[in-house]
Amino acid sequence: MRERILDLLVSREGEFVSGEELSKLLGISRAGVWKHINRLREEGYKIESQTRLGHRLERNSIPLNKFELCRNLETATLGSEFVVLREVVSTNDTAKELARSGAGTGTVVIADMQTGGRGRRGRHWISPAGGIWMSVILRPGMELKDVAIYTLLAGVAVAAAINKVTGLKSGIKWPNDILIKGKKVGGILTEVFGEWQAVDFLVIGIGVNVNLSEDKLPAGVDSTSLSLELGKPVELVNLIRAILQELERLEEKFMSGGISLVLSEWRQLAVCLNRPITVREFDREWYGESVDITSDGALLVKTAQDQVVKLYSGDVSLRTGQGDYQFT
Repeated sequence: MRERILDLLVSREGEFVSGEELSKLLGISRAGVWKHINRLREEGYKIESQTRLGHRLERNSIPLNKFELCRNLETATLGSEFVVLREVVSTNDTAKELARSGAGTGTVVIADMQTGGRGRRGRHWISPAGGIWMSVILRPGMELKDVAIYTLLAGVAVAAAINKVTGLKSGIKWPNDILIKGKKVGGILTEVFGEWQAVDFLVIGIGVNVNLSEDKLPAGVDSTSLSLELGKPVELVNLIRAILQELERLEEKFMSGGISLVLSEWRQLAVCLNRPITVREFDREWYGESVDITSDGALLVKTAQDQVVKLYSGDVSLRTGQGDYQFT
């Protein structure tokens, strides 16, 4: 019954629906409607009630819970199990523990906030409430050399979902950053566990700055959030569902032999291809031009000596007439 009430309120989001109308549509008394409304409030839904007007679900107030995440989720595997937590050190760490205990492929760990979120090379990831901090467990049953595609695949899924849900134009900066107007809005951290010839499982960590104000963004990093770019809040649950649906679509395409199609989508969203770049690898820095991406996740870079090399790690930034345009 509460699901039916929610469906009605969501379909008329921002508008009041009278208790009498809900009573007739649901076939229960107005007292029964009131009882279910109060239960929904206890579960975190922000519902305004006014005499003679009825009940109204506040815009962008859908709480992050299993029920909402599963509702209207159009996937076969991803999201088969949700673990929703208020606070964790790292969703990737929690997902790894669950996977080692037997959690199945498609299990998703989501937290309102992380206290020790990580990016590449152990960098700290600021993860306050208002963002998407989640990790997906996958058991693809393949060799280690073949799983690098999953970082590219996840990047495409996140960027495509952002573009569909918000209408903003996001892109991918190799290897794992999601950008809007050159500013970082999200990132991917893929961790693989198993042997060379038999990967046991992998965990794809996804972080997106969704409804974060400027003071919640990391200092010293050229970053932004979806709400800042859009000028209004973004519904977290809708975006999470969209990311999972895109990720499953792309994994199915990859598994059916469509790796070239996945790479094609990555190229369309890439912001650093066929551009002059600066490459920073640990203790050295060099210049080149990005050329393409390979199926094992390497960035092909043409050096000043016209040699094409495969870049598997490092940071890249665009070179402009005024110097480097930093993406990291």
